[in-house]
Amino acid sequence: MGNISLAKMLTNPKENTFPLLKEAEKASEQAKELSYRLLTFSKGGTPVRRIASVEKLLKESISLSLSGSNVDCEMRLSKDLDLIEVDKGQMNQVFNNLFINAKEAMPDGGRVEISASNVRITGSDHLPLKEGPYVKISLADQGAGIPEEHLPRIFEPYFSTKDMGSDKGTGLGLAICHSIITKHEGHIAAESKGGVGTTFHIYLPASPKRIEQEETGKDVRLSAGGGQVLLLMDDDERVRRITGAMLQQLGYDVQFARNGEEAIERYRREKGSGKRIDAV
Repeated sequence: MGNISLAKMLTNPKENTFPLLKEAEKASEQAKELSYRLLTFSKGGTPVRRIASVEKLLKESISLSLSGSNVDCEMRLSKDLDLIEVDKGQMNQVFNNLFINAKEAMPDGGRVEISASNVRITGSDHLPLKEGPYVKISLADQGAGIPEEHLPRIFEPYFSTKDMGSDKGTGLGLAICHSIITKHEGHIAAESKGGVGTTFHIYLPASPKRIEQEETGKDVRLSAGGGQVLLLMDDDERVRRITGAMLQQLGYDVQFARNGEEAIERYRREKGSGKRIDAV
């Protein structure tokens, strides 16, 4: 990822390769975030919740999971759709898993129909949810469907309907989805018909809060240096090399240390000789 960012810094924004590097950098960042969230999930981490737009989360996952595939998406979202308070990384993981499942269910291409609306759950709905306002999200594919006898088990860990082979699934994708949705006090269910496709329904508590500040999605502008001396410490040579090159490209004078002891020694030596280090 660092190499991509460095290549982007060294590329003229008017070059044809610049948007490709920008997209690669974004995808790498999303992949890093997903890996981190999966690690957090595997260790039993609780969601770090933020107010979020369902539409924005869905579009981010579509871009990551279905870009370049032969699967189209049709979105029908209510205009007055409530916001939700979720761990954005974990929720992206849920949508990514479902979109990837849909793509694999339609190897010859097809369409995923996505709908979302505000609903109020009551006892008469017979759902394992507290009464109150929710956002219901439905994702329907046009695949072969899931056999009726398998439906009750699809959210079990290590249960998979995929055939044996090199692309056989781990059986964890839907189990992770179920766990994440449950941790958000929500519910996920599936209905399927052979030859028609599968539809997943997700219920998430609606939030009365508003987003205080939307992320603009603009590039972060790094401050250019003017010869300031930076002491960079990291035990990974690749991190030192890439980060140092990026800082030098921005105009900083970079010195390196492999560990804390070396950093302290270098700092003391430079200070004792009357030289300055502006930041560590």
